[in-house]
Amino acid sequence: MLSKALIISSLVWCVSSESVLIIGGEVDSILHPSIAQIEGYGACGLFNPGVPDLPHTDREFSAARINNLLVSCGGYGIFGAVKKCYALDLDKQPMTWTDFPELEIGRHNFGLIVLGDDLFAVGGSTIVGSVRSIEKFNWEEYRWEQFSEIQGFREDFCALPWGDDSVALIGGYDSSGHQRRCELFNTTDLTWTVLTPLILGRGQHACTWFQGNIVAAGGWAINDDNPDDIGQLPVKYVEMYDVETGNWTLMEDMRHRRTMFGFSEVNGVLTAIAGWEGLYLDTVERYNEEGQVWEYDEEYLSVKKSAFATVHMGDYFHDLEC
Repeated sequence: MLSKALIISSLVWCVSSESVLIIGGEVDSILHPSIAQIEGYGACGLFNPGVPDLPHTDREFSAARINNLLVSCGGYGIFGAVKKCYALDLDKQPMTWTDFPELEIGRHNFGLIVLGDDLFAVGGSTIVGSVRSIEKFNWEEYRWEQFSEIQGFREDFCALPWGDDSVALIGGYDSSGHQRRCELFNTTDLTWTVLTPLILGRGQHACTWFQGNIVAAGGWAINDDNPDDIGQLPVKYVEMYDVETGNWTLMEDMRHRRTMFGFSEVNGVLTAIAGWEGLYLDTVERYNEEGQVWEYDEEYLSVKKSAFATVHMGDYFHDLEC
């Protein structure tokens, strides 16, 4: 029979072995504003995951892990929204990025959502406005195809998988102008359910699942010091959605204002990575639940950046992190 100490030790090892990949992004360069670099963040901070850089520089794109594949799609290029996709097979050595079927519609700032074995490209933006299209990847025919549409104008929201067959859309710019709209799209019956609006309207923010609830943070929001000002400012406000009560509640503010940043639960800790707040950032901060305060990590990213993709990798890199 396993001892209690051994069980606890095993649980701690499992919890502390998660990591995320920080892929590509936008940097402070007029001639070369996007990068292809990939770095990892896990239990022991930043590390080199040994994953080859993207085959292209990219920003405002989306990436996801589905089974053994790491898929990167879309983004913002010289001529606007990008259709191009690439994939990396995590089971093959040496790892190499290969072409993956292009999206039907080019898009940037969109959600690439995994629900079981299904992959969806949700909404986004182009030079001429918002993209309402929701595409689903057809594995049998090995191509993207139109699946459904977002309800009305919607840009700069964040999207999360919900359960086995739904996608949550949180905040973002819409026709109402309040940036508080939250909805749940069911991919089985193609229905939309209205969720409780955000307390603070925001766009180009980040959201993640944390202990079974949704947390939204940062982004562009109304200037509280001058609510009549038509302009907006990057903010550090954080709020949590309780999926049982359907209510949002405010949490402790982040230490830094952040837009277009990485946000994930890593080893049970809510973690905010880099972003933009008037200048590009290279800091990482984590939420200390016991003290209810955000704390800076001692390490910095290798370059200040925003508009990158963050992909949760579970314990895939557990032997490389520390």
